[in-house]
Amino acid sequence: MTSFRGRQSGKHARTWDDRDRRSMLLNIGFGVTIVAALLLLVIAFAASWYDDNLAPAGSVNGQTITKDEYNRQLAINNFRIDYAQRRIRTLLTAGRIRADDAQALQQTYAEIDRLETTPRADVRYTDYEDLYPWLLLPAAVALALELLLRRGPLLEFAS
Repeated sequence: MTSFRGRQSGKHARTWDDRDRRSMLLNIGFGVTIVAALLLLVIAFAASWYDDNLAPAGSVNGQTITKDEYNRQLAINNFRIDYAQRRIRTLLTAGRIRADDAQALQQTYAEIDRLETTPRADVRYTDYEDLYPWLLLPAAVALALELLLRRGPLLEFAS
């Protein structure tokens, strides 16, 4: 038969001493902090990219358009308008139409209005300053210091 005896208090076996355990726990805590900082950076980058590209800019006939789609369509419309204005200037310069002819001028403006089919909305741009470098640099320095203290030339100074 086996008997169950309790261990004597004050004498308990440890597989590692207090210093190794403390070092391991600090390393785990440091690693968790680095992973959390990197996760925050990834989340901030994803939110910034989404806001710059995929956020809804408006609704046209009940269909939502993104900022990228809006900017693409705006560039196409601006090109069309600029092309029409250059064409009109070319025709005026070549003498095919005269600016003092009211009807020709009216047709010119009608042509511009026909090409400009979408209403132009104000586009607001906001400059954001990325703050992640302020967190990235100290994290990299702390990681390098931790690696140097663990197995590098600074090991003898840390003990």
